Parts: sequence; C-alpha cells; structure tokens
Amino acid sequence: MEFPFANWMKTCAPIHERCIADISLVGSHDCATAKILKKHIIPPFSIVPTKYRGFIKRWAKTQRLSIGDQCKAGSRYFDFRVIYDTGLDDFFLLHGFYCIRLEDALKEIVQFLDEHADEVLIVDMNHIFNVKSKTVMKKLYNLIEGLCAKHAVLDDSDKIHAPLKSLVRLHQRMFVFCLNLPHVNLPKPLFVFDHAQVTSLWPNRNTTSRMMKVLSNNTRKAKDLTQPTIVQAIVTPSISSIRKSFYDKEYPATTLMIAQETNPVVLNWLHSQHTFINILLIDDIGKNDQIVAEMIKRNTTFPR
Repeated sequence: MEFPFANWMKTCAPIHERCIADISLVGSHDCATAKILKKHIIPPFSIVPTKYRGFIKRWAKTQRLSIGDQCKAGSRYFDFRVIYDTGLDDFFLLHGFYCIRLEDALKEIVQFLDEHADEVLIVDMNHIFNVKSKTVMKKLYNLIEGLCAKHAVLDDSDKIHAPLKSLVRLHQRMFVFCLNLPHVNLPKPLFVFDHAQVTSLWPNRNTTSRMMKVLSNNTRKAKDLTQPTIVQAIVTPSISSIRKSFYDKEYPATTLMIAQETNPVVLNWLHSQHTFINILLIDDIGKNDQIVAEMIKRNTTFPR
C-alpha cells in the first residue's frame, strides 16, 4: 500500500473513546511548502536579489508531499500561515514565499475527509498576515465556511474534549483554529476555534543536538496539559546558519536536508520516551513515515 496510514484513526480502536487532546498524532510543519511561488516573497527575504531567491526557496521548503498526500501519509495537524494579497484579492499560505492558495489547501483536506469517513484532523491558522479590516476577515471566514462547513467541528459544547466517535457520528471531523486579531475585533463564528486554545512548544534551536535537549524538556512541560498541545521536533536555522550554508558545504544546504538528519534522531528518541505526547510537529513527512507509525503505536503503548 502506497499510504499505509491513510485510515489509521479508523483502525486504531483505543482512540475512539478519546478526545483530540488525548491522542498521539503527527503534525505537518509549514504544510504547504511542497509548492512555492518564487516570484511572491515577503520581508525580510524580499530584499534578496532575484538571482539568489532559489537559495532562499530551498530553506523555505519543509515538505515534499502535497497537503492531500500528507493527510494520506497520516498527518492529522496542519500548520497554516495565511496571508491576504490585496492586489490579487486572495488568500495564500506562505513560508517566506507564497505557497498554494488557501482555497486549494482547504479543498485538498476536504477531499481527503470526503474519502476517509472516520478520520479527524486539525487545521491551525496560527499566523495571519495583512488582514487589517473586518471586511477581509469576513472574507476569510466566508471562505472557510463555504469549503469546510460539511466537516467543520462546531465550537458549541466543549468539542475539544469530545470523544472521537461522537465527532464522527456528528460528521464534525475538521477542527479549524484561527488566530484572534484584536485590531479587527470581529466575533468568531461557530465553525472556528480560537487559536489560544492550542499550546505550541517551539525549541527554536539551529542544530539537531540543541533542539533535542529542548525537545525533552518541552515534552515534560506538555504531558499534563489538557488542550491540544504541539511539541515541535524541528530545527530552526538562524539567519547566520543560512548564510553559512552558502559558503560552508559542511552545514546542510536546505531545510529538507536538516530534516533528513533530524527525523531519524527524533525517531530513536521516541523509542526511549515513555511520556505522553499529543501532537509531534515535524518536517518532511514521508508516505510510509516511521515517526507517524511510532506515534500511532503510542496510542496503545503510552496513552495519557
């Protein structure tokens, strides 16, 4: 089977009685970067001359699979960075550069849910750029509602702590979290959850060894939290590290190369970890990803 974990929630019986915050799963860091639009770049990278943008693009790319294929690969949390382009009058996902349109990203997820009736997932719009008015925020909400209404979890009765089987029965299997924008001051619709209900622990270290030290500490911090909690297992290159990679071939030259070094270390670490982990955020999710397999297994071996 090309994607052995496409239906893992359906087949993992122990999780059916648990809420989304009590399930071990993998999340996709900057999930939209399989496709990057090199001509659309945001500050501070926009000062980089055009001839060097291919180099910057290599650092922006964190995933090789499309969002739909990441769903099939077993990812159940999707890190969305959203920007509104006033000239194009459209929303895009981004990571330094524009990636795919938000509409297309949501369509991929909705199609996956249409085809996999027992899977539940989270879309987390944790960064929102260039949304400065109620009109644009309403446009964003209308886009989400128009595409996701048939699957969206409604924030009406503590659904974050509802067992998976009840969400499946209600046909509410897509949590959409959205950053609150105080300057817009628009009431949140029922089909959107406030991003403040999610905790994300970011190591912010530029080498694998440094990141792993913080990862262990963050896992201990996260184990008793009752809301959806992301433990980020990603290396974040500093600007100086990226600059160094241009001249020094010993430093990995792309984010994907760092992930290829880091993910096996994270997998070995998971084998020695007996602490509950809710959402483990990684780069470069594969079709038959062993970190995904290990996190699924932990729902039986190391439940909350």
